[in-house]
Amino acid sequence: MTELPQEDTATEEPSLSELKEMLVDIQITVSNILRENKRLSSDMSELKSTVIKQNTEITNLKTSLAKTEKKLDEAEKEMTTLRNRLNDNKRKSMSCMNYRTG
Repeated sequence: MTELPQEDTATEEPSLSELKEMLVDIQITVSNILRENKRLSSDMSELKSTVIKQNTEITNLKTSLAKTEKKLDEAEKEMTTLRNRLNDNKRKSMSCMNYRTG
């Protein structure tokens, strides 16, 4: 019986220097990720602070708008009352003039 030559199926293991190089690359990548994570964390904190300030401003603006709308409603009611009084006075005046000339 003749033996068939066996193929070398085992892959070659990386050398120690290749492993060190891969480790350095991984460390650099991890360092870059950590740096970016810190930057993003800082950006998120600033964004959160900005959103809180804007929400406060929105609340203040809504309150101010409600007060302004209330004052406007009151002014419109007062104007209607004054307009009605003026019209009544005009009618009375016209009635007096008609009485005198009639």
